[in-house]
Amino acid sequence: SLTILPIVSLMIFVFWASYRPVFHSLEKVIDAQLNQIQPIHELQVALINAVMPPNDYLIHGGQEEKQNWMKLTKEVDTAFQKVFSIQGLESDYDILLLLKKDWETAKKQGDLLINTPQETDGCTNPVTAALMEDFDESVDKISVELKQLTTRKEKMISDLYSEIEKHKVKGLAITISSIFTGILMGVIGSIW
Repeated sequence: SLTILPIVSLMIFVFWASYRPVFHSLEKVIDAQLNQIQPIHELQVALINAVMPPNDYLIHGGQEEKQNWMKLTKEVDTAFQKVFSIQGLESDYDILLLLKKDWETAKKQGDLLINTPQETDGCTNPVTAALMEDFDESVDKISVELKQLTTRKEKMISDLYSEIEKHKVKGLAITISSIFTGILMGVIGSIW
């Protein structure tokens, strides 16, 4: 008992003091990556895809682009809903509300573009060209804000990785010292 009990006690202490914080930090990293950054990335991709149908409609025309626009706007709306349901983004909720409002404005611009009658000479009138520019700028603004949000989340992950590294070094020191302490206590216990 005097030989084994100290070693078992030290191993339990080592796990609790050094490895439990590492596992906890890793869970935070995985949560941030999967539950926060991934849905924001999906929203960015949906926005990029949604920009194309109005552009293509003005160039080529056709019902297919109108159908694509309807489908892709629904994907963006769904991606926004998913982002709003993310735990951990509560501090960014105001920014997300503004981005959603900007998307509603861009969607109205896109609806106007996609319902613009085709020009017979292949040229786009100045009003439509200006609307297209406004639409592109609106979507670009949303994309930039989402990129900044992603950058902040990536920095948080980087900070968590630094915390994990500190825990690993501390854990290694505690493990080595506990092994030596356990051996020393075992020898002392055996001699006693």
